[in-house]
Amino acid sequence: MVFHFAGHAEQRPPSQGGAALYCGHAEDPDGAPLTTADIAGLRCRMAARVERARVLGMALDQDGVMLPRLRPVEVARRGVILGLLGAMPLVVAALSIPQHSNREEFLSVISGLTGLFGAMLLVIGAGFWWASAGDIRRLRDWSTVTTQGAAITLIGPLFLRSGLFLLVFGAVAFGLHQLVATAPYGSWLHG
Repeated sequence: MVFHFAGHAEQRPPSQGGAALYCGHAEDPDGAPLTTADIAGLRCRMAARVERARVLGMALDQDGVMLPRLRPVEVARRGVILGLLGAMPLVVAALSIPQHSNREEFLSVISGLTGLFGAMLLVIGAGFWWASAGDIRRLRDWSTVTTQGAAITLIGPLFLRSGLFLLVFGAVAFGLHQLVATAPYGSWLHG
């Protein structure tokens, strides 16, 4: 009897260690042996993934990855929305600083740092996305990663979303800095 979990399990012939199941690719016969508890755990996790995908209205491919795959537009939209939501506490924090020069300095430092780190994460994320060659996975698909090299399929979307979050956050900080800098003396925005 041979069990196949996400296409990565095999059974060794009795001459090579009995009828124990081994986890690994078909080319890698030196995988770790699967116990009965491991098999039950794999079945339970796979059933949970199938149920979660059914609830979310998504299908699974042969490796257990949720379909449809992520697209750059979806990742960008979520990064922008999170950046706008994250900027709300920034506005409250900036307006709670009483002195005008301190408020301006705070906003300029925040806008510069987040813009720099956001651009770096965006470029790195785009590189990882390109290196993934169309095999883009969600963080929920972490359990489907079977090799160290396949982890880049998760990093691309994460870095892209984080980079866009920081860029939008920095843009809001820069815009607020410009408003504070040009505010007339004595106004609530001037400080």
